[in-house]
Amino acid sequence: MYNFTKINTDFAALGTKLDSGYEARVDFIHGNLPPKPNNISVPTINGTSITEATALTSLATAGLAPGTRTAASHGGPYTGKVFSQGVAPATVVQAASKVAYEMGT
Repeated sequence: MYNFTKINTDFAALGTKLDSGYEARVDFIHGNLPPKPNNISVPTINGTSITEATALTSLATAGLAPGTRTAASHGGPYTGKVFSQGVAPATVVQAASKVAYEMGT
């Protein structure tokens, strides 16, 4: 038995009424598409060794987006590093959610 997954049509949705004689196009691929995760575990993006570039890469790799960026004076080892994040690490959120962060100055 073959397994196919519908990936595209040239009409709106299942149940769409088409005119008589209409030639509908439906694209399939052989096999299943890999599931897209709906729930993502937020990575740790704050700490004395985590630069803004590293934090943004971690968010993108996880399927998340950067949220509001703020900055405050924390001095010492946090200068130029991500001091805090708006969503705690390991919190499960929807894919593409935004995670705010604060940079140390």
